[in-house]
Amino acid sequence: TGKTTLLNFLMEKTKGNTNFAYIFNPALDFGDLLHTLLVKFNLATVDEKLSKTKTMHRLNSFVMDEFGKDRNTVIIVDEAQYLDVKTLEGLRLLSNLETRKEKLIQIIISGQPELTTTLGDKKLVQLAQRIGLRCQTKPLTEKESHEYIEHRLKAAGYKGPQLFANKATKMIWAHSEGIPRTINIICDHALLTGYSKDIKRIDSSI
Repeated sequence: TGKTTLLNFLMEKTKGNTNFAYIFNPALDFGDLLHTLLVKFNLATVDEKLSKTKTMHRLNSFVMDEFGKDRNTVIIVDEAQYLDVKTLEGLRLLSNLETRKEKLIQIIISGQPELTTTLGDKKLVQLAQRIGLRCQTKPLTEKESHEYIEHRLKAAGYKGPQLFANKATKMIWAHSEGIPRTINIICDHALLTGYSKDIKRIDSSI
């Protein structure tokens, strides 16, 4: 329902005073994740071999320096529902990087609904307790789906009369269950079908 789009918008909007490390490979163990963070922050090369202690020291020095410059350091882990318990617990340990008054790293973990189940694991109680804010994007309502389709058409440059009949958008919403990605796919196929049949308006039959 657009979580990655929202994360990209966040990074674009706040990049002026924030260092972001965006991790989207759910197959990483914690050691690989740490090394990827250094690469993202230009603190190491891809081929550089570092112990976990040196990696943590380099990362800690970096966030301390950036904190002194009034710059935030944010780690975003997308598709986090695929991370194993040890890697998630490692993220909790990263959140321990702090001064006496403030956290030095902000961590955002984002994922599919299965992530809620993962965080319910008894082994991750301490991590779950550290999460200060939880939010969930929900499927679009029928009204929102209609508005979403109209918005997409407008963004693409369409300026003509209503292209999708009301009954058609109602069917699109029902079949997509309000998931934007699925709405896109259905509309795309409907438009292709309409084009192939030289039909100017997408109705429920299409």
